[in-house]
Amino acid sequence: GLYTLRLEDFSVRNGPDLFVYLSPDAAGYTDEALELGRLKATDGSFNYELPPGTDPADFASAIIWCKQFAHLFAVAPFVAD
Repeated sequence: GLYTLRLEDFSVRNGPDLFVYLSPDAAGYTDEALELGRLKATDGSFNYELPPGTDPADFASAIIWCKQFAHLFAVAPFVAD
């Protein structure tokens, strides 16, 4: 199936070179994180399509990562229902 990451009522401080990732680490970035694309905006609601064949169960969080300075801006751990 195809999956979408939805950021809703989202807000993060502005920074350079911000990207959205899915990370297997609930606490933040790892080298195994999957890049979904450049952050579309610092406020609002928007979607990121996961690449075909991606299993969301392989990831523990969505993160906002600054590539230029290798700095974590935000992390949203996934919780099981």
